[in-house]
Amino acid sequence: MLQRFTRGDADKDTTLKALAHLMDSQFSVPILGWRFGLNTLLDLIPGLGDAATSVVAILIMVAAGRRGASRATLLRMGFNIAVYAVGGVLPLIGDVFDSWWKPNQRNLHMLSQSAEEAHRADALFLGALATALALLVLLCLALFLGILHYLLK
Repeated sequence: MLQRFTRGDADKDTTLKALAHLMDSQFSVPILGWRFGLNTLLDLIPGLGDAATSVVAILIMVAAGRRGASRATLLRMGFNIAVYAVGGVLPLIGDVFDSWWKPNQRNLHMLSQSAEEAHRADALFLGALATALALLVLLCLALFLGILHYLLK
């Protein structure tokens, strides 16, 4: 069974962080401060580059799934990868878009946020459940008092 992935796990997962950094922002353009990674370089190879970089993005998503990311997070990650893949179809413009989109870093950030969202969702669920049970107890108490009032007439 998969364990829940926490924000601390995402922050400590150096392998995924290193891969996302390598693919999306390993290199920088001096003076401009613009960062790019192997994705940008590989995307210059028509067809094959886009396919190869999309496979790496999918591998990061699969690793997130194995670490227990929620289905909603995996769906959003898949959407990021789809946008990246479709955007890369356009020659040159797609390459510029892909170097800006940085799907691996987006997905890693999303994975980190997923842990916080899961914690909030658990807290909301617990709060809603406790409230519903408290209302049920009050309803039972009111029913008991109504029956007691009826019997004591």
